[in-house]
Amino acid sequence: MKKLGTHFILEVTNIESTTISTHDIVKEKMLLVCRDLKLKIVSEFFQQFSPHGVSGVVILQESHLTIHTWPENRYAAIDLFVCTPYPNQQQLEETIKKNFSGTITDIRVLVRGYDTDG
Repeated sequence: MKKLGTHFILEVTNIESTTISTHDIVKEKMLLVCRDLKLKIVSEFFQQFSPHGVSGVVILQESHLTIHTWPENRYAAIDLFVCTPYPNQQQLEETIKKNFSGTITDIRVLVRGYDTDG
């Protein structure tokens, strides 16, 4: 398989609901994650939902970072897809914990690419 990137899928719980309730705070936290991991931001879009919740995407030179929040459940689904060897899983986990102060209850790592024989 020709590896083109790594896709990290995180389940984050026990987040203070005010941290993931508003567009402005979620955007600030996500941009801090990118800066902490030295990822190059190309553009971003965040959407506030009613009665609560935020979804956002940061397009990166390296690929993308997304979030979907459920503040009423103190939960966020976060995905990072990068086509570079950096960051690694430990760096990502430390950065998410630092910026969201939650518990990462599950992380899945997928190697993305294609079969070179087909």
